[in-house]
Amino acid sequence: MGSIMASDLRTDEISAPPTNRAADGSASAISIIGQPEKELSSAAANRFLVAEINRIMEENAELKQFKDKYYDLKDKYYGAEKRLAVVRETLKSFRRHQLLSSACLIAGAAGLVAAPNFLGLNSYGWYAFITISAMLLIVGMASRIDGTSTDINAR
Repeated sequence: MGSIMASDLRTDEISAPPTNRAADGSASAISIIGQPEKELSSAAANRFLVAEINRIMEENAELKQFKDKYYDLKDKYYGAEKRLAVVRETLKSFRRHQLLSSACLIAGAAGLVAAPNFLGLNSYGWYAFITISAMLLIVGMASRIDGTSTDINAR
């Protein structure tokens, strides 16, 4: 950090409200601002002011580091939140796909199992029943295979 020399100090330009103590409990350089001009021009007052300004500059540098870390973490957090939203949306469609695939498999399997009981229907009705059940099974299995490979490639 660059330090300030006593000759660089212009006490008439300090515009902070006077306080009696610094943050660490020591006497603050600002508390001597209300003093007469003669006391402010002393070497001890100038050294005290320079030391206080140097301390404040170091504290400011430390706080800037914390601010930078805060914004870095904030960016990482929002990036992770965006990725989480994308994953949630992907899972919604995946769940719907799995539900429809399961429904096709269940309906097709139930139709094929129940088909012998419906032999009393006319021959075309029974063939249609078997065909629809078989198609539901095939579509359910194909969508499971296709959905699984698509989801793996998307990740």
